[in-house]
Amino acid sequence: MLEVSVKGVKISVQDQCHSASRGNQCFHFFQLKNISFCGCHPKHRKYFGFITKHPEQQRFACHVMMSEKSLHPLAECVGRAFQQYYKEHIGYSCPTEDIFIE
Repeated sequence: MLEVSVKGVKISVQDQCHSASRGNQCFHFFQLKNISFCGCHPKHRKYFGFITKHPEQQRFACHVMMSEKSLHPLAECVGRAFQQYYKEHIGYSCPTEDIFIE
């Protein structure tokens, strides 16, 4: 299962590793600020992928998903989350000022 919000992308997966604290499910969370690209394959929309930067190290990872149906709505959803995130946070992280020269 994949969840998208203005905080990031959460991938929940079933695994064979059972533990008392998490049961048989684990998840991976990627903050939007660490996602550098996402999109569907241009010809085969059943493939969706995104590239993430490690939050502390100079490493990147590519995550690709496949579905029997088109994943284009998922790509649009992530795009809307990016738009909302940047609308809310870009003024704080990259403030700009108008400079007037007379």
